[in-house]
Amino acid sequence: MTKKQKICSRLWNGMMIRHDGHVYPCCGLGDRPQVAIGNIGTDPINNIINGEKITAMRKASLESTLACYDNCDQVKYFEVYVEPNPEKLVVEIENYKDLMIEYGEKCNVDCIMCWQDRDNPIHLRYEDLAKKLPVESWGKINIFGGEVFVIKDAVKHMFDLLNSGKKNLTITTNGLALRSDRMAREIVEKGAELIISINAATEETHNYVMQPKEPFFYILMEILKKLQNLKKELNRLDFRVVGQFTTVPESLWEIPMFIRNFKAMGFDIGNVTFDHRYFPHGFENFDLLPDSISWNGEKMAELKRQVTKAYTDIETPEDLNLTAQEFLLETKSP
Repeated sequence: MTKKQKICSRLWNGMMIRHDGHVYPCCGLGDRPQVAIGNIGTDPINNIINGEKITAMRKASLESTLACYDNCDQVKYFEVYVEPNPEKLVVEIENYKDLMIEYGEKCNVDCIMCWQDRDNPIHLRYEDLAKKLPVESWGKINIFGGEVFVIKDAVKHMFDLLNSGKKNLTITTNGLALRSDRMAREIVEKGAELIISINAATEETHNYVMQPKEPFFYILMEILKKLQNLKKELNRLDFRVVGQFTTVPESLWEIPMFIRNFKAMGFDIGNVTFDHRYFPHGFENFDLLPDSISWNGEKMAELKRQVTKAYTDIETPEDLNLTAQEFLLETKSP
């Protein structure tokens, strides 16, 4: 999809379900019940996917007047299943291909950049999900929390998705629950991808950013080894283990270390992003950083030098997703 195409295919085949049950066509609309297209806990599924709100959005999309399109990051950065020349305003649930589920906010860590309430008891009920959502039609499914593995209804539904035979499930987690050999084996055998939020390259920073009750950085290193061994044992070399490094000011200088070491840690893919409370959205200008962060031209130049050195030294830079690399990598003069 490009900016020239005014039709957003997510309106025909994408669904984001928040922990309170509200359903949105995508995560780009945020968490605002007033723009939700329905609620999985209270509304029939057909009312959600073919109700007044979503059909009005589809009509606006077909007329190239969709209000949210021009400022949408989703269509620029994320894969979508294109609906070729959509004409109808109503669809069947089987037409849907892209599912995102935020089961709840409950979590067993307390990351400093997280806006969620880790003690929030509200979560999606297994009965609502199992009754209203098919498991077979989706091309890809992404589930997250909170922490999926501390929400019982989430774990139960996760196994339904794993047992569909589609191998299309991505799970975002802090990784601690994968100490369970059974859990790790089931996911590697039947899933598609694990995104593990590590957010640091050292134990000290991991403890600071994640705020766990007990440190588990080195436990996580052993878990990553286990996952790589399971991939070989189960002949699932296509299964991906992604290391998610969400940068905060205190971890900024560990970016080069993570770039150098993410493969050795046990990740197939490294993903470096930034907490936009501290870094400007889109990362357009380092000068926009808040005064609370000590920053100057020399520090910026040194960080760029270290990031560039690490990036050029790794054997597979294509396995690293580095947000705003045009600002973090040195450019050679022509």
